[in-house]
Amino acid sequence: FLFFACISPALAFGSLFSEATEKQVGVVETILATAICGIMYSLFSGQPLCIMGATGPEYAYTVVFYAMCQALDIEFLPARVWQGLWAALFTALLAITDSCALMSHFTRFVEDIFALLISVIFLVGAFRSLVEAFEDLSKAAAFKTTLLCLGTFAFTRWLQSLKRSRSTTKTIRDILGNFSVAISILVFSGLA
Repeated sequence: FLFFACISPALAFGSLFSEATEKQVGVVETILATAICGIMYSLFSGQPLCIMGATGPEYAYTVVFYAMCQALDIEFLPARVWQGLWAALFTALLAITDSCALMSHFTRFVEDIFALLISVIFLVGAFRSLVEAFEDLSKAAAFKTTLLCLGTFAFTRWLQSLKRSRSTTKTIRDILGNFSVAISILVFSGLA
């Protein structure tokens, strides 16, 4: 399970990064960064089971940062290195001054609003892809794309709902619920 929990976001976000940065950051770089960060974090943080990897907020930031670099005619990768060093400096300063204690003043509402923003970004991206399919492909291919998209979503939701049912053993229900996204993607990729 932990392997899929680490590799799935690296593959998914790696392909998104590749598309958004014109292949300057891609799947290989995302997998390598996830591996290096996971090893370093487990050695130095005292929490070896924490999953490190690409996230929705990081993707949204990278898209905006890349567009800003393009607009200002700055090379993306060197700017990204300096951005990372700057973030590391502030992270170290926050850790040294125990500023994480300030988190007690924030409610879960802030986290939920940010999660909503990221969800909306990905939903808009998915619907934009469907609209582009109807603009660029034949009607039959666009309809097939829509069916595959909606079928993957519906099958994932159905597999997740099995976790709360009593239709089979608890172990099978847990496996189907935990791996519902991967199973759905594999099934509908096979159907495509």
